[in-house]
Amino acid sequence: MAVNKVIYDGATLVDLTGDTVTADNLAAGVKATGADGKPIVGLLPKVTIDTELSTTSTNPVQNKTITAALSNLDIDIATNDEIDNALNVAGSGDLPTTGGIVPIAMGGTGATTTAGARTNLGVSATADFANVAFSGVYDDLTGRPAIPSQTSDLANNSGYITSSALSGYVKSVNGAAPDSSGNVTISVSGGGSSGGGNYTLPTASSSTLGGVKIGAGLTINTSGVLSADVTASTLTAYAKITDLSAVAKTGSYNDLTNKPTIPAAYTLPNATSSTLGGVKVGSNISVSDGTISVTKSNVTSALGYTPATTNNASFTGTTMVQTLTVSSVLNIPGGSIWIE
Repeated sequence: MAVNKVIYDGATLVDLTGDTVTADNLAAGVKATGADGKPIVGLLPKVTIDTELSTTSTNPVQNKTITAALSNLDIDIATNDEIDNALNVAGSGDLPTTGGIVPIAMGGTGATTTAGARTNLGVSATADFANVAFSGVYDDLTGRPAIPSQTSDLANNSGYITSSALSGYVKSVNGAAPDSSGNVTISVSGGGSSGGGNYTLPTASSSTLGGVKIGAGLTINTSGVLSADVTASTLTAYAKITDLSAVAKTGSYNDLTNKPTIPAAYTLPNATSSTLGGVKVGSNISVSDGTISVTKSNVTSALGYTPATTNNASFTGTTMVQTLTVSSVLNIPGGSIWIE
C-alpha cells in the first residue's frame, strides 16, 4: 500500500501530496516517489548538450551557441548598385527604384502591397496565426476536449465493482473462491463419517479461536491485514504524555506549582512567671482528663502527716508528731492546746 503522507503525534513528518514529479519529466532511469506515494522511474530521454550546430542534433541548442556561430560568419550584404550590375550582367534589366513591381524571379514580391506580396509568396502574417503555432503548448489550444482525471468522471457502463463496495467480503476461504451465489464450500476433516462436512466458524472468545467482525477504530485492507485506526482525530478524548505536568507522573508535592505557604511547626515554650507556656505535672499533683488538681492525699503526702481538719482539732494522743515545749506564759486548761 502506497503512503504519501505521514502524521505522527499531530505533526506532519512526510507529505508528498504536493509533489509534481512524474515519469515524463524525470530523466530516464532516475527513481523518485510521486504525489500518490508510489515509486516512479523516469522516462524523459537524456540529452547530451554540445556546442555544435547540426540538423541531426537532439539537444536544445542554446542561444549563446547560435550567437557564437553567427559571429563567425562573414556576411556581405549587396548594395542596390551591386544588384543592378548583377541584373544587367544577367540581361534582366535594372531594379525599379520607385513604385515598380519586382518580379518574384528577380527576388521581389511581384506586388506593391503587403497583402498582395503575402498572396504571391504564399505566406501569412504573424497575426494570422494562433498562439499555439509559436508556443506549441497544449494549453494554448482552444476547444480542448475534457480529459477525465479520475474514474468517477467516467460512466461505469461495464459494471465494475469498486474496492469500497467489496469491503467486508472475502475473496476465498482456504483457497476456495465463492460460487456465483457468493457461497464458499470448504471441506473439514473429522466433520462426518467420511471425513468431510460444512464448517461453521465459531465466534471468537477469550477461550475459543474463531471469527470476528471489524468494529470501530479498526481497518482491514484487501490483503486481510487488520490495523488500528489511530490518528490525531480519534485521540482527541485522550491526553498526550507531553501535555501532562510533571506531578502527573511523579505524584510529588514538590512538583506542584502555586503551592500554599505553610508556617513552620509550633514549639510550645516553657511556662515562667512572665511567659505563658507549657508545664509538666510534678509530684503531689493529680491530673484527670486534662484537669490538674491538688487532692487531700497530695497534701498529706507533701506534708508527711495528716493536718487537723477542724478548728477544735487536738494534737494529743497518737496524732502528735512533734514535741511541743509549752511556755509558762501559756494557759493550758485541761492539759490540751487549742489552735484558733
